[in-house]
Amino acid sequence: MNSIIIEKSEIQNIQKEQSFALTPYQCEHLLNVINIKVHDILKGTILGEGLCKLQISSIDIDKQKVFAKIISYDSGIKTSFEALIGASRPQTMKKVIEHGTTLGIRKFHIYKAELSEKSYLQSKIYDRDEFQKLCRLGLSQSTCYFQEPEVILYKNIFEAMRGLKHKHRFTLSPSSQRQLSENSSSELLNDSVYAFGPERGFTSKELDILKDNGFKDFSLGPSILRVEHAIFSSFGYLNQIS
Repeated sequence: MNSIIIEKSEIQNIQKEQSFALTPYQCEHLLNVINIKVHDILKGTILGEGLCKLQISSIDIDKQKVFAKIISYDSGIKTSFEALIGASRPQTMKKVIEHGTTLGIRKFHIYKAELSEKSYLQSKIYDRDEFQKLCRLGLSQSTCYFQEPEVILYKNIFEAMRGLKHKHRFTLSPSSQRQLSENSSSELLNDSVYAFGPERGFTSKELDILKDNGFKDFSLGPSILRVEHAIFSSFGYLNQIS
């Protein structure tokens, strides 16, 4: 936990530098793992608003409660990163959602690929509470992003193509000879979406569909990467140039 996640509703009625209680999970982590003390300074993420710095104002060891106050604000970083991903095993997608959020992905478009199992889209990780939990873990790691991502599920690639309205479209392809760096920063960072196949990869039919819908292929090198590694590598590069 690099940053304390704060909902706007938790602080909307408090006065400047007035203390408020942290959540039971946050209190347990801060007391038993971080071993915080009164007056310690922590980083905070106000969901949908920005970043802040917190100061621990008091601690009730017996009740395992921690109180903090906001002492400064920061605007944080907004992104418009979006990813189209062929549904993979829930354990893989958990990593993609959590760590993709850390890298600034704002919207996850998940579709049932030809080589995806039908049950993958029915996973509980796409339920509101579980998806929110994964995203907030990602934001607490980030310390620079503060927007909670969205997820959209599609029954197949055709439905996904109808739902996407992006001007700039890119897809990872092992046979591509192109690099992301060959495109302008404006194309890569504005009104753009990045497509990744499921664990068993795109079929040739899917690659043709993506090409017909304006997706430009790119490569990350000669190795065949795991889905999560390919996504993290791609958005890590976008973080560098943004």
